[in-house]
Amino acid sequence: MIAATSCTHNDGDPNGWYGTWHIDKIESANYPNSTSIPDGVDYYLQFQSSVVCLRYTDVIHDGGESYGTWSEENGIIHFEFNGNFDVSTIFPQICKLEIVKHEGNKAELKHVDDYDVMTYYLTRQP
Repeated sequence: MIAATSCTHNDGDPNGWYGTWHIDKIESANYPNSTSIPDGVDYYLQFQSSVVCLRYTDVIHDGGESYGTWSEENGIIHFEFNGNFDVSTIFPQICKLEIVKHEGNKAELKHVDDYDVMTYYLTRQP
């Protein structure tokens, strides 16, 4: 209950990320015709201060959330999730993503590892 009621705007907008961002699309460089988002499932990143929540909902309004921390430095966002569901379907539990684009209500993030390059397209929610 405390976590749900404590999400307020704290001392300004943290680097323009504050609030809820919908993950519109995830592209894989190695598998260009695939997506990591199943039909009927929506994923959201919710930024607050140094806390981030990765939340998902499906067509019957089931869902889950995973909390962690985030920071931004030199064009890189660092996530460390430790929550209730396996976030590895979307992100590695601990990861760094390059900020390719962050303009207004649109963002593009890229994660590179030994196996693939994943590009995430996000839209800020009203």
